[in-house]
Amino acid sequence: MRRRLFTFSILILLILLSLSSCRPQAEYGEAERISSWSDLFVSFWENMNTHYVFWDQDSPGNEWDEILYSYLPLFDSLSGEDSTETAAGYFYDIVKALSDGHYTLNITDRGNRLFFYSNYIHDLLRSSGYTDEEIFTMFLNSDIPSYSDLMVRTDSILQNSFKVSIPDSRKLFSGYVIPERYLEECFVFYYQTEGNAPSCYIFGRTAENVLYIGLSDFSFSDYLDGYHGADVKSAAIAFLRLWRETIRNESSGINGLVIDLRGNTGGRNSDLPLLWNCLFKEDAYIGDTRTKDGMNRLDYGPWVKYIIKGNDDNLHDFDKPIALITNRGTVSNGEITVLLFKALDDYYGFDVASFGERTAGGFGSATNNDPYVFNAGQFDSEYISCSTQSRSMRYRNGKSFENTGIEPDIVIAESADADLCLETALGWIQESIH
Repeated sequence: MRRRLFTFSILILLILLSLSSCRPQAEYGEAERISSWSDLFVSFWENMNTHYVFWDQDSPGNEWDEILYSYLPLFDSLSGEDSTETAAGYFYDIVKALSDGHYTLNITDRGNRLFFYSNYIHDLLRSSGYTDEEIFTMFLNSDIPSYSDLMVRTDSILQNSFKVSIPDSRKLFSGYVIPERYLEECFVFYYQTEGNAPSCYIFGRTAENVLYIGLSDFSFSDYLDGYHGADVKSAAIAFLRLWRETIRNESSGINGLVIDLRGNTGGRNSDLPLLWNCLFKEDAYIGDTRTKDGMNRLDYGPWVKYIIKGNDDNLHDFDKPIALITNRGTVSNGEITVLLFKALDDYYGFDVASFGERTAGGFGSATNNDPYVFNAGQFDSEYISCSTQSRSMRYRNGKSFENTGIEPDIVIAESADADLCLETALGWIQESIH
C-alpha cells in the first residue's frame, strides 16, 4: 500500500511540474523561497529539465525522470543543519554524471556557500588521481588545489620549460626575454588580477626559425576594450601586432609553427578570428551549434554553421607544418581552436598534427547572452546558481566531443625532466620540412 501511495504521489508531482513548466520563466536572479531540501531539489530538477542542452546525450530515454523518482524521497527525509553534507552528496552524485564540460553548481544559504561543483575541475582532479570521495570533500570545504597544481599551463611552461621567471610582485609584464632553452628569444605578455590564475602569452622562435605561440586563455578582446587599463591594453596590442605581422610579413622564412594550448581555459569567441585568421584567407567552417527551441527536454533548434572568418588581406594561406599541443586542461575556446586546426587539416589542405593529452571536453557557450535563447543556459535563485551551456557544438562531420575531449594524434605524458611534448612537436616539424 505504501508503494502505491508513493507511486501515486510521484505521478501527481510530475503532473504539477508539467503544468508549472507552461508559466513564464523566472527572471535571472529572482528569488524563489525554498523552505526544504526537497523543494530545492524539485526546483533544481525542473530548471535542469528546461535549461540543460545535453539531454540527447544524458537522457535520451527517461533517465532524468528516474533521477526524480530516486532522489526525491532521499531529499524529503532530510532536515536540520546537519543534513547539509548529505544533501550536497546527493547533488554531487547527480551532477558529476553530466556531460556539460562547463557545468558549475553553487548552493548557498543566506550568502554562505554550502557547496560548489565544477565539472571541469572534477575531471582535472580525477585525472590527477583523486578519488570521488576526496573530490567531494574538496568541493564541500572549498579546498581545491590551484590550476598550476593540477596541470601544465603557459605560466609554468614559461618558468619550467623556458626558464624565465616573472617576479611575484609583477602583476603586469610585457616585453622581450631570452629563454635558456628551446627558444632563441620570445615576447611575453603576463597579467594577473587579484585571486585569479595569471594570463600568460608567449610568442617566440627557435634557432631553426620555427615560431612558437603559447596562450593561457583568450582574453584579448577584454584587454583591447580597455577594461583593465591603458597599460594592459598597450601590452595586448603589442603582442597581437607582433604575432600577426610576423605571420604576414615573414611567412616565406618561417619553417613551421607550434601552437601551445596546454592549460588554456578558453575565453572570448571574438579572440579566435583576432588570433588565427592571419593564417588563412577563406572562411573556415569548423562545426555546427544549436540550442533549445522549446520547454521540453529534447526540443532543439536547427544546427547552425560555426564559421571563423578568414582574412582576405592575407597574401596566401600559411603553408608550413603546424603542431598543436594540448592537455586535459585545454577547454572551451581552447578546444574550439583545436577543432579549427583539425578542420584546416581535414578539409583545407593545411599540414597539422597534435601532441600531448586528450582535451577536457567542453565546447559550447557557457553563458546565455543571446536574447533569442529562452530555454537554455544558466539559471539562478536565492539558494542555487547553475552555469550550464546555452549551446551545444559538434564537429563538421557530425561528431560531438562534449565530455570526451579530442585525442591528439600523438599521445605524450608530461615529464618533469624535459618538455617532451614541445620536443616531439619541434621534431615533427623538422622531419616535415626535410
